[in-house]
Amino acid sequence: MVITVPYGKGHLSLEFPENLKVDVLQSRRSSIPSLGEDKINTEIKKNLEKLAISAKIVGVAIPDQTRPNISEKILPFLVKVLLEKDAKEVRICIGTGLHRNPTEDEIRKLIPLHRNERIKVYINNALDKKSLSFLGHTRFGTPVWIMKHFAESDIKIAVSVVEEHQFAGFSGGAKAVAIGLGGEETISGNHSKMKFQRAKMGVIDGNPVREEIDEIGEMVGLDLLINSVLNEKKEIIGLFVGEHPHSHRMACEFVKKISGIPVKRLYDLVVVSPGGYPRDIDLYQSQKALAVAQEFCKPGGTIVLLAECSKGFGDEGGYVPVLERARSPEEVIENFDFSNFKVGPHKAFLIAQTLIKCRVKILSTLPAERLRNMFFEPIVNFEEAIKEIEPKSSVCVIPNASQIIPVQGKEEKL
Repeated sequence: MVITVPYGKGHLSLEFPENLKVDVLQSRRSSIPSLGEDKINTEIKKNLEKLAISAKIVGVAIPDQTRPNISEKILPFLVKVLLEKDAKEVRICIGTGLHRNPTEDEIRKLIPLHRNERIKVYINNALDKKSLSFLGHTRFGTPVWIMKHFAESDIKIAVSVVEEHQFAGFSGGAKAVAIGLGGEETISGNHSKMKFQRAKMGVIDGNPVREEIDEIGEMVGLDLLINSVLNEKKEIIGLFVGEHPHSHRMACEFVKKISGIPVKRLYDLVVVSPGGYPRDIDLYQSQKALAVAQEFCKPGGTIVLLAECSKGFGDEGGYVPVLERARSPEEVIENFDFSNFKVGPHKAFLIAQTLIKCRVKILSTLPAERLRNMFFEPIVNFEEAIKEIEPKSSVCVIPNASQIIPVQGKEEKL
């Protein structure tokens, strides 16, 4: 049996023994037709008609290079209409959060436009308070710092992709601004709430991470959300344009309907791909696939992570040394200080949670010795990963973890 999964910008063909039963867990997205350009543009223009754009400065928040490039499908028409409606200035704000800045080539791909004096491009700097505006505190006590160029715009639009998120419930919506254009204190303050029980995949109500993100959206004054849902080919199959947070909720309902997979059994071996580039651009991003895989893996079972990691570890926040200094994954958990929470080291905590439950083998381009120092088991090919499999072993493959929501027991409300 041969199963093909995304890996980097290409694919891997995984060959399993013929006598082995392998379950493939994937969303129902491939059965949903993609939306044509006319339908996408009509939906965007219809909602822009509701805004008084003339002579106004319009801020447009977009995802960075670590997310599927939805901007190339949305931005050209969006900016065209804004300029036709006589916007004084269009500020395209790249939401890097605490990620590295995009390269010039990545910026060109994110923003496929001919720029002029009315089109400005800004990149978030979460560590530079001079470039941020302070908007007050959330009801949870988190200070809200947002990119000044966006916060001071007259009209504020957020463009995003909505998928499952391991502790915010779902990505997208106001997260494009609260986190993508947020300051370090805001991002860390929000992410520190991942310790709470309701801070989990597929949950919004009672989830303090998502509730705070949406509150920040209100504080910023978001005027319009453009929420996209993609299939495996990164084509738009759902577009939810409208007010915050209602349009995002509609997108989340759609995602849960097509992506929820009941956890009917646990497997001895779970083979998982984050979904290829850019989901596996580095180990920092690829960890999210482990959060999905562990929900389907038996305690003491094995996860095989297939992630190219072409940009390395993605260690801007310092999570790698946290793992390398520890004597065990258990020590990482025991020593983690939520009272002094920082984004970056939190990734070590999330990885350690998986490593305590399961063995993790990884096929990537990362240096083997460093992976071993982080308690991973590096492999050089897929054959090495399955050589220990017994004929009666239970096995599943998750070709695109970014599009799967594990549903435990009775399905929860959003």
